[in-house]
Amino acid sequence: MHLDYEIGIEIPEGYTVEGLDVLPSVYSNDFGGFHSGYRLEGNKLFVSANKIYEKSYIPVDKWNEMLLIAKKANDFQAKTIILKKL
Repeated sequence: MHLDYEIGIEIPEGYTVEGLDVLPSVYSNDFGGFHSGYRLEGNKLFVSANKIYEKSYIPVDKWNEMLLIAKKANDFQAKTIILKKL
């Protein structure tokens, strides 16, 4: 199962975006992964996040590996970027 999210943000005239370097992330293991990134198109910022679940069954002794995917997604939610006036 793939869960793909993308948000588009219009950057107001006279502003710049700082902190974009914290957005890209790649993590994967045998059970899935989490990937995030961004792209700039003119005055629009697009932020993407993808959760991937490869297996429908995970043995109990491997559950911590599945939790690492959730942790990476949760860590991404805490990321901050700043719109700064020029």
